[in-house]
Amino acid sequence: MLGRVAPIRLLMQQLSAEERLIFTLFYGFGYTEKDLKEMLGVPLRTVKSCLSHARSRLGGAIIEVAREVIRDGKLGADFWGMCN
Repeated sequence: MLGRVAPIRLLMQQLSAEERLIFTLFYGFGYTEKDLKEMLGVPLRTVKSCLSHARSRLGGAIIEVAREVIRDGKLGADFWGMCN
């Protein structure tokens, strides 16, 4: 599993801070698009756009690995600082 973390971190760092945050909350913590819209105070189209962009950048196969990495807390504190 640890060998998977570095590539995921590198790929996720290519996303904007907003895309990273929305991707992480959606795939890692199971929030719905509607939850994210309300929680972040952004239009639903922004949530959908961020998720779509993240999916296209990361690719479908990577999403499952990323979900595991996020849920297992393997990204590290420095990663979360990049979400601001």
